[in-house]
Amino acid sequence: MQDRQSTSTMLSALGKHPVPFSNGDTSYSPQTVAEGLKKAHGVHATIKGTIIATFNATHASKQWTCPVSKGNFKPDEKNGYAHHLHMGTTRIWNADGSINEERWDKFVAAVTAGQDEAKEKIVTLSALKNYLKVCYDQDEQDLNSGRNTHALFSSKKVQGFAATAAWDEVYDRLTCGWKPINSQSLVLEPYITLSLIRLFFEDSIVAFKKAEEGELPIPKPYVGITPMGKRS
Repeated sequence: MQDRQSTSTMLSALGKHPVPFSNGDTSYSPQTVAEGLKKAHGVHATIKGTIIATFNATHASKQWTCPVSKGNFKPDEKNGYAHHLHMGTTRIWNADGSINEERWDKFVAAVTAGQDEAKEKIVTLSALKNYLKVCYDQDEQDLNSGRNTHALFSSKKVQGFAATAAWDEVYDRLTCGWKPINSQSLVLEPYITLSLIRLFFEDSIVAFKKAEEGELPIPKPYVGITPMGKRS
């Protein structure tokens, strides 16, 4: 297996995406996904690794995939993992693994609305999930990706649920800070800077290294009410 630095310089943006969760060009399985989550200090890594890998394998198959014996698949010789792994509900990856700048601009406009004057734009988890819902409600099915062969697992609702769960995991590992869900609330939600979201799409190997090295996520702060009725 090549080291991550050389892998990072050779693969496309989409090609880099499964690297932290696969065994190079050998396999993508419950074990490799779990190991990737453990390196990024993910919780319940074994259970999540089994669920994620099994869902992906089943999604590319016409039959239910056994999580013990068949929750894995190998990359295609020509297209790597792209034929099996969803290009993302956001469609920010092109089929050739590059970034679709038109879709990226659409994504940015939706998730950073009202931040025109911000020095550093952020993407809250709620804004991202709202955009995901728009995508899987309105976008046509991706019929030529090899991801629509299973009647149940290829439905928009299931794909949207899976994408949302995947982004929950990304935010668990890469949260850059927290902010109130609105100006009247004490409830905080996580956000990731727009620049890091872009890095995640361009080179998820480098992005997740921030979690592996303990730089991220930023812990949730305590927000309470003082005796004077002010936030603390």
